[in-house]
Amino acid sequence: GKDMTLKEQNAVIDKLHKQVFDLKLRCFFLDQKLQSTSEEGMDSLRQENVDLKVQLAGAKKEIKILKRQIKELK
Repeated sequence: GKDMTLKEQNAVIDKLHKQVFDLKLRCFFLDQKLQSTSEEGMDSLRQENVDLKVQLAGAKKEIKILKRQIKELK
């Protein structure tokens, strides 16, 4: 409960305005980074999914070939 002079009050208000501005700016850049990271992350996941599907198809084809070879050897 210390009484502040008008000059002190204005200094506190100015300091708070700067802090609010800095926080808004930080939020803006973090939001931009999140959006870009999210899109990049999704692109990366999509590419990984495609690669895994290709590997799965190749593995299934190889399994069929090996099963045929096993039948031929019996």
